[in-house]
Parts: sequence; structure tokens; C-alpha cells
Amino acid sequence: MALPIGPEREVLAERARVQWCPDFATELARRLETADRAQLLLARAGIEVDWPADRGGPLGALLYRAFQHRVHRPDVMRRLFDALEREYDAPPWVTELRHGYDALPGSDPAPLPTVAAGLLDADERRDLDALLADPRCPTDPNQLCEVLWAAASSLGLLVAKDGLLAAEQAGSVTALVDDLDARNSPDTRVPPLLVFLEHLAARAEDPVGDELRVWIDTVAHRRTGRMPAARLTAERDAATSAAGAPAPPYTSCLVRAERCDPGGDRYRLAAWLYRGGRCLGVKLQDDTPHPVEAIPAAAEVLIARLQPFVQHLGPESLLFEFLLPWEALGWPVDEWNLRGGGEMPAPRPIGRCGPVVVRSLDRLRDGWSTAQWLARWERLGEPPAGDGPPPGPHWLHGDGTPAEETEPDGPADGPPEPEHEPLVADASALPALAGRLASRKDISCLFLTYPYPCLPAVPDALQCAIQEGVPAAVWWRPGPNGAAPPGRPRRVADLVALDGGLAGLPGTVLALRQQAAQRPEEAHDGTGIAVLWDNPGWHPERLRRLGGPRAHQGGMR
Repeated sequence: MALPIGPEREVLAERARVQWCPDFATELARRLETADRAQLLLARAGIEVDWPADRGGPLGALLYRAFQHRVHRPDVMRRLFDALEREYDAPPWVTELRHGYDALPGSDPAPLPTVAAGLLDADERRDLDALLADPRCPTDPNQLCEVLWAAASSLGLLVAKDGLLAAEQAGSVTALVDDLDARNSPDTRVPPLLVFLEHLAARAEDPVGDELRVWIDTVAHRRTGRMPAARLTAERDAATSAAGAPAPPYTSCLVRAERCDPGGDRYRLAAWLYRGGRCLGVKLQDDTPHPVEAIPAAAEVLIARLQPFVQHLGPESLLFEFLLPWEALGWPVDEWNLRGGGEMPAPRPIGRCGPVVVRSLDRLRDGWSTAQWLARWERLGEPPAGDGPPPGPHWLHGDGTPAEETEPDGPADGPPEPEHEPLVADASALPALAGRLASRKDISCLFLTYPYPCLPAVPDALQCAIQEGVPAAVWWRPGPNGAAPPGRPRRVADLVALDGGLAGLPGTVLALRQQAAQRPEEAHDGTGIAVLWDNPGWHPERLRRLGGPRAHQGGMR
């Protein structure tokens, strides 16, 4: 969203810095750990702070009070970032903080100190071009983007983001090398071009990979005074490790909606691209307070603006995630459209083009449910454990469940065992339901057998399940007559089992939606289907500051 000019621009810029400051203070407190260390570092940065005599309270609160006004002074903030880089040897987290501040609306990013423009001389560039021309060197746009994703933490978010756009739009390794060659780093850092080439060499076939590393060593040796060998070795080790890691099957496009004010009826939007839990710094923010009816169009615009960064990917390689507050979980996000550059002659629902899942913003902010959430998630893709029933489909009945679907799953004779007793969405008995869900460790996924409303009026049984750590759920929005076709949840659960189990649930639902789109006049099991797929390890690193799990490793298996 473009900023206006004049006084209004400054107001918006100031508001953005105010909103950024709490997360910044929390992250800085996590890194500095103690008030003594924080006071020493601020003194080295020339920042005088009147600390309380007893230094009482959390360090994050102390740092917030110290910076709530200083955050509006770019010169002070840059002195702080410089001091952090000197103290911690320029780690990626300091670079991310600096870039996050520079990327705020209205900010004028301070360029990193550089040496003379252009790292390479003519002979070095000629030798490099000859190596890159070898067909065994991965240089098509798709491969280049993969390398940039892998190298993002070392390159810095802004460099990686700009490089990704250069690779997408130019489609050639020459254009990308030109871009990175012009981005020389200060002394003691490995230049971005060499970081990228280390990751490229780790993915190249022999002997080109070895030849690229020899070329890198030669260039680095000529610049020994400004490029410590230990830093280059660390980058090479990181590149080798990244090349050996399995590639995530999806790049994620995440759209977040949250209320502008508690209890209000308007929402702000933001969107990220990330992969394997790492954000590439491609973030769009829409601070316009949107009413509910305007959300679909606004979200479609944000998603369209992300498209240039992922145009080498087909829609089925993108996982569309919608991080929503509790009252918005039922929004028909899979029916929103992927927009192009012009008018659309026919709708193009996101849910027909790629996997679409819903995630709970409230759970991400609730650290109390983290342990159960993570434990249940890990069982989704694991073989059955020997100490209890395996994870599988469990039914949640409610108002509108067909009578024939309320039978318990256990033996027909005698009362059902506790693990076979039906779960019922009774608004008057939510505490009892919460207790049962908390004790049933085998429940990793719920199938709602009743229509779930688009806008629930009060917290309900689905929210109760989310609170108790259930990471996945399937439901259907009400049909034209409000009734649920009998047998639908069990048919879909059987299909999920045939398609590889709950770990492949989003892909199974995509296939159902595509089949339903071909037969819109029929009652199909893929019509109006929705999925909660709340992976604890799959969210941009900056979202972790909202609360909840901080270091979980996740991803679709």
C-alpha cells in the first residue's frame, strides 16, 4: 500500500514505528538476556538510558520504555544496530532487525558501508561466466530461486528479496550476478555474491561445483585483508548443509487478518511469503481498516502483489495459509480469487488452484497449548505408537449432524468405551468437552459432521478443540438448504486414509475441490469443504514474537 505524502505520511510512518517497537524490544531482550548486558551495550552505542535503581520488571519492558521514543530517531537506532554488529560479529538476527526497521513505511534505509562498487575485476568475471555457462551448473530461474531461499539468512532479507525478484523477472544467472556483484559488503563479511555462489556450488554437479569453490577461494585469497577465512568456511559449511536438506514441498503464502480494535468489526491485513519456516522478507501490510465484506477483495490484491516473487511456481506448489482470529475461521477463503493483471472473465477460486488451509491466530498467541499442540501435530505423520490408539479421524457432532452419523465407533453391544464415546458440540458443556479433548492424546484431527457457520457468534466447540491442541480439523460450510449430506465426513476420512493419511490432508482436499469445481450442479463432498492445518513449525520467524512456540521444526511430510 503506497504511503501518502506530506504530514499524513509522517503520521503513518510514526504509527508503523510505534507498532514495531514492542516486538523489537522483546526480541532484543531475548538476545541480550540480562539488564547488565543491555546497559553495557547501550553505553557502547552512545545511548544514555536512566535505568530504574532496582531494574525491576521484565527486560523486555525496560527496553521498550528505553526505545518507545528513540525508535523515531533513525540515527540512534543505527548506532544501536552498529553496536550490536560489533558485539556479536554481525549475526543474521541483527541484520534482520536492521532491515526490519529500514523497511518500515516512511523510513529511508541506510545503505550498508561498502567498498568500491563491483567486487570482481574483468578477469575474475570472465572466469566466473565461463563456469556458470556449464550445463551442469544450476542456472534456470527455478533453481536460482531455490538457491536464494537457502542463502537468505546469510545474504540478509533485503538482498535475498531483491535477488529473488531479479531472478524471477530476468530469468538469467547473469542478471542475478550483476545485482549481487554491486552489493559489496563491509570488511569482515563475506560479500553477497560469494555467499550466493557457495550455495550454487553446493548444488552443482561435479566437477563444476569443485571448480566454483576453487574460483571462490582464489577471489577470497586476493581479499584476505577484508574477508576472514573463518567466515568463508562457515558460509561453505552452511551451504553444504542447506543443499543436503530435503526441499519443502510447498512455498507458503500466508495472509493474516486481525481486528483493528478488540471487539471491533474491522480488520487489518498482512501477507508473507515463506518456506520451511523461514520468511524471505517479502511482507505486505495493509493498514486500512476493512469491514468484513471488503476483506476478500483486499486479500486478493495482497496475494496478487506477491505473485512476481513466485511466478516460477505453479499454484499447486503454493500453500495458501490464512491466519485468522476465532470468529473468522469459517470465512470461505478457498472461494476467494487469484487475480491476474486484467479483468477476469470467470472466477478463479484459490481453492481450485492450490492447497488452502486455515490457521488459528489466537492459538499462535497462546503459549499454554504449545506442548499439546506440538505433540499432537507430530503424531499426524508418524506410524502408530505402541502405547495407545493411532491418530485418525474423530467425529465432532453438533446441531445439524444426520442421525445415522451419531453412532459410536466401538462395538454395537454394550456401552461404548471412553475412547469411542461421541464428541458433541454442546455450547452448554464446553468445559466437559475441553476435558475430554485434553485427555484424548490420540485426537490429532477432527471431522465436524455438522455445518460450520461462516461467522460463529460465540466461541464454540471447534475453538475448544484448538485450545486443547488439536492441530487439524475438517468441516463444511452450510449448503443451500442448510443440511449436511449423510456420510460425507466418513467418505472423506476414508479417502484421506487411501491418499497417505492425515499428513497429506491439504492435498486430498485440493483434489476434492477440483472435482467439485467440474460438477458445480451436483452435491459433491468437495463443495464448501474447509481445513484447519495448524503446523507449529510453519510460520514466519517474525510471527513467533506474537507468542506460542519459538523453535519447533515442522513442515509437511
